[in-house]
This record gives sequence, C-alpha cells and structure tokens, in this order.
Amino acid sequence: MLTFDTSTLPWTAIPDNEKTLFLNLFSSVLSGGVAASYGGEKNDTIYFINNENTTSPSVLTFNTSDNSWLKYSSISVERPIGRNQMRPITDYNGKIYLLAGFPFTTIQDVTRNQGGMFIFDTIELSCVLKDAIDGMLRVEYSATLLPNGIIVYMGGKDPKGPDGKPVADGFRIVYLYNTIDNTWKPQPTFGDSTPNGDNGISSVLGLDGFRIIVFGGHNIDNKMLYVLDTTTFNWYEPNVSGKGPTLKR
Repeated sequence: MLTFDTSTLPWTAIPDNEKTLFLNLFSSVLSGGVAASYGGEKNDTIYFINNENTTSPSVLTFNTSDNSWLKYSSISVERPIGRNQMRPITDYNGKIYLLAGFPFTTIQDVTRNQGGMFIFDTIELSCVLKDAIDGMLRVEYSATLLPNGIIVYMGGKDPKGPDGKPVADGFRIVYLYNTIDNTWKPQPTFGDSTPNGDNGISSVLGLDGFRIIVFGGHNIDNKMLYVLDTTTFNWYEPNVSGKGPTLKR
C-alpha cells in the first residue's frame, strides 16, 4: 500500500501558464464568475463553465496531463451556465450537473424563472437543460454525490441579491436528485443536531460512502461540523479531537 502524506502537499508550477492562461476569457466575478469541475474521458481535465454572458466562450478547459488550455465557444443543444455560487457535480460518466437555482435566460432567449438543471456531457461536449423541483431557488448550497448516483442538495440562500436570507428549512429538508432517471425527491431529515439555515457551506462524502460531512458556512450560531447519515437521514455532531480551525470560511 502506498501512503500519501496530506501534511506536506507539494505545489508544482505550470510551465508558461502566464502565457497560455485565457484569463481575459473567464466571466468576471462582478458578472457572476464561473463554475468548475473535472471530467473528460480520463477525468484529467478541469472544465470552467462561464455564466450567461454570451461575450465569453461557453466553456474553457485545462488538461492536467499536458498543461494545455482549450476554449469552446459553442456546445451542442444548450449553452451551460456556471456561476461561482453554484456547486457543480461530476458523475461517474463524465457528466457535470449544474443546478441553476436562480432565474436566467437561455441562449434561445427563453426565461426560466424557476431555474433548472444543466447536464453537461464533457465527453460528447453537449448539454441539456432539465426542470428543477419546486423549492430549489437558491445559491451557495451544498451538493454531494452518493455512490448510487444520487446528488444530495442542502442549505443555500435566496438568490435575490447579496443580502438574500438562508433557506429556513435548508437542512430539515434536503433534496435528492437521481442522475440515472432524472427524478427529484424532497427528503425530511431528523435529529436534535439539525443545523440552522446556512449558506456557503462545504460538504464531502465520508469514506464509508453514506455519511455526508458538512463544514463551515455563514451562520455563527451553527457548530463547525455536522454529519448527515443518508441511511437514516439523521443529523448528529461528530466527536472530534485536536485543534480545529477558528474560522468557518
């Protein structure tokens, strides 16, 4: 067995990155920024999805194998939308799921007041747009992919402006999206340690494949760590040791 020391992670400079980086082609933070996730046939490429500002290329990619950049001005079927307040998820087939929990206008000039789910196929370079379930208008949410192909969405805040309030029941009810059959399901949760409404949180799937570990956020009344057991959908606070971070973000 090979060991991997996470306390001494090396940084590696990318040759000629300052010359090849398409910095001027990324959507600006003021316009909403970009969303990024990995994909491709070998899962060795990072995909940067620009927002709905059509003056920029739809997708920019960085291949980590040969340090090369590419730009794609058009994606077949539908132009995906990415913002820095979205949490993209890549499934086991190279598809990136982008939940746009805010009103937007498609490239066909169709207004979607209830948002939607962009599914971007990084292998075929095509994208489709699906409806989202009612109640999913939110940004700065958390998204976690389970081994069975279900994405668990939780938390977030109202997308209307920078002062949007956290979704009140964002952790009492989580939303399950099945990537296999494109179905949604609201899922109540239980437990005395359910977090209060919060946004800007991070989540990661535990090594056991069914516990979601939630960290950080804006709400100072919440604890630093929570765990959701997806076999029972029960919340609890984990027992931890050592000195943790003093800041949530």
